[in-house]
Amino acid sequence: MAFALYIYIDNEDGVPVSHRLELFADESVSVVSSVQNFRDLGKVFTDYTKSFTIPASTHNNKILKHWYNSEVGATSIDNPLSVDGAFDHRISYYARIEIDTIPFRYGKLLLKGSKKTNNKIESYTVEFVGNLVQLKERFKDDKLKDLAFIVDGVRTSYFDELNHLYNLSQVQDRVTDPNYDILYPIIGANRKFFLNSGTAVQDISNNSGKLLFNEIFPAVKVTKILEYIQGMYGVTFEGAFIESLTFSKLYLYLKNQDEFVLKPQQLKVNFTSKDADTRIEETFGGDFIDTATGFGFDDLNLTTDVLTLTNFYINDFYDPPVWYPPPAGQGNKSLITQLFFKVIPTTSTPYNIYVYRDGILFLSRLNVFGTITTLVLSQNTTLGLPIYEYTFFVSSGVGITFTTEVEKRTWLKVSYQGQQHSETQVLTATSSSQTTTSNIDIKSFVPDISVVSFMEGLIKMFNIMVIPTSETSFYLQPLTDYYLDGVTHDITKYVITDSMEINTPQLFKRIDFKYQKSENIINDAYRGFFNKEFGDLNFENVNSAFAENYTVELPFENFMFERETDTNFMTATIFNKDSQPYVPKPSLIYCDGLQSVSPSIKISNGSTTNDISNYVRFSNELPLAATDLNYVQSLNWGAEISAWFSNINFSGLYDKFYSPYIENLFNQRTRIVKLKTILPTYLLCSIKLKDKIIVSNKRYLINTMTPELTSNETSFELIVDNSPALQTGSEILRLSNIDSVIIDNTAQRIELQIFLKDNDLWRGKNAVGFLVGSYKFGVNTYKDGLLIVDVPANGTAANRSDYVIVEYFKGADSFEIKIKINQYA
Repeated sequence: MAFALYIYIDNEDGVPVSHRLELFADESVSVVSSVQNFRDLGKVFTDYTKSFTIPASTHNNKILKHWYNSEVGATSIDNPLSVDGAFDHRISYYARIEIDTIPFRYGKLLLKGSKKTNNKIESYTVEFVGNLVQLKERFKDDKLKDLAFIVDGVRTSYFDELNHLYNLSQVQDRVTDPNYDILYPIIGANRKFFLNSGTAVQDISNNSGKLLFNEIFPAVKVTKILEYIQGMYGVTFEGAFIESLTFSKLYLYLKNQDEFVLKPQQLKVNFTSKDADTRIEETFGGDFIDTATGFGFDDLNLTTDVLTLTNFYINDFYDPPVWYPPPAGQGNKSLITQLFFKVIPTTSTPYNIYVYRDGILFLSRLNVFGTITTLVLSQNTTLGLPIYEYTFFVSSGVGITFTTEVEKRTWLKVSYQGQQHSETQVLTATSSSQTTTSNIDIKSFVPDISVVSFMEGLIKMFNIMVIPTSETSFYLQPLTDYYLDGVTHDITKYVITDSMEINTPQLFKRIDFKYQKSENIINDAYRGFFNKEFGDLNFENVNSAFAENYTVELPFENFMFERETDTNFMTATIFNKDSQPYVPKPSLIYCDGLQSVSPSIKISNGSTTNDISNYVRFSNELPLAATDLNYVQSLNWGAEISAWFSNINFSGLYDKFYSPYIENLFNQRTRIVKLKTILPTYLLCSIKLKDKIIVSNKRYLINTMTPELTSNETSFELIVDNSPALQTGSEILRLSNIDSVIIDNTAQRIELQIFLKDNDLWRGKNAVGFLVGSYKFGVNTYKDGLLIVDVPANGTAANRSDYVIVEYFKGADSFEIKIKINQYA
């Protein structure tokens, strides 16, 4: 078995080119692969190696740029492969491993060090890690609200495309139509909403208590945020789960202030001219020179409207004294740089000023009137100043017309033997007349959460496996679906029978599944009644032989919803126990689609009032199979009483996404088996961590798989598979998320998530009964996907049944699965 290691390094045109590294013939190299490990239930793992050495051959020295010699070349983190081409140990480089020319793993290579013997370079130490590691490297400490793209040096927020004219009509559309990426849930922020009850000023079906369009906060579709993350970081997330209702109906509630205050869209200042005839004021002696040419305002780019502070002072003195410069080591020199931004409106309407530095908000002045001059920066720059890019914005709730000026002043002062000389260089630029719009600025409502925390929260919430499929592509799939999607390999004949370890799994005495503690008044009451947090779940075995506890905690808050008695009105109220508005932690909620309501809701801008008989309902649970309550997905960890259906909903996050794996671990029959094998190359490269392993007629899950790449030996750590949910007993559940439903007689839509598994393609096949024509058929699909079934109303007087038929093809062979639909009369 031949093992090859390649590293990708940019060539002169910035295009990655692979270089094969030479290896020691007897070096031991093992790659440990693990997706989820029973030792750490809340983490997603990846491929990694132990550090290993490669020879300092002429070939490798050329690739690694003679890194051992610190005098060779220089570089920076921003430009890791600079003109002089030094190899940078501070970053990781894309790499791949091949076995017998078959691609085995893609990842990144880190240089850890080198070794010299008798003053001669002997070897380098490197480490290979899987592609999953690079996600955190890409996200860094970036905030979700700062997701943006750059075109021609201009930074634009992705959220700007969601901005819209902020008025009654636009908000009402997003209250009554679920087909927007931005919606407005009817959730109380400064009062509790009632429908046809409560006092008149609380009843939103009453003119006295009408719903004001500007008292509810927006919510953004999570799949839209995922799209922005992909765009900003150059990655791709794939998988049928992203398209499923469980994920695609998820919204992030955008409440980051106590009560709604409009944050209008910011208009970038468009500078149209700048002072190319720089003025120099000589403050010592009172002379003023305004004819100094050749000092252009080069910091400001009129095309991009970006001001980059790089030139602090172009010339030491325009007219220096005879003693300048003072002798070395004598005299005192100071250099002050100041930056001013001036807004000149044509009306007395209030407006807001924003200054961004490198795309991050640096300074703001809100609700100002009249002409305002803002000191943006005043700093001693004698020893230089970090290079920053500044951009300027203005916004207002009501459109205003304005012009602006930006002024950069650099003041140089020198003192020597009682004498002083100072000058001020003034650079200015102005804009033409601009007018703001009253669009809402969606990004300014995004909660304060980092991209890493947001993604980790989603991954933990649904126990998502993040499987790298290339350097920049990642397949997202919940763990249970991941295992159901696997195939089975019998490796009995390849097992080395000399030794095999059989151990107990590492278990926990207590496992907690938690949200962030909620300040919500109803959550607080629930806490008092039940001595636990709403939506949380814990498992504890008081007789356990194990002492450790484990916690899976989300960065989100899970506030409670309420259904108004005898109505179809669902709401929540963001009040604390003192009945005061508060800012919740980032919160995820489900969009349950359009809901009819009676009496009608009155929505108003204060002067115009409209009646709406349908609204977009939000809650923390989602019906996946229409009226079949067995498939109501809850965002609670465990079983809680459904506010909408008034029954106990057992389909929580734990039940759906964690229980098969964890309960298999805690099964009395479960064992951890360690064994070694000699696998042929084709089998080693084809085994996936989701696959089942058969050894002596017993089925196992893979906990870790560790091939020794310079030999034929592969070590496995296996978990006995006792879980029916992870087994192959139900062929339908291996290929669809639902095997049958029982629904009422109304017309309704059912979403089926179809898994390709190891087949070549699948396609719908037309039904034979009342479901004829209710879903697409005859269309070949070559990956996991969704099949939407629009069930017609049952107008007959009898119960009826039919099947959704899905046809699979594997080469020339084909087979069908049938998903039964039972509909009451």
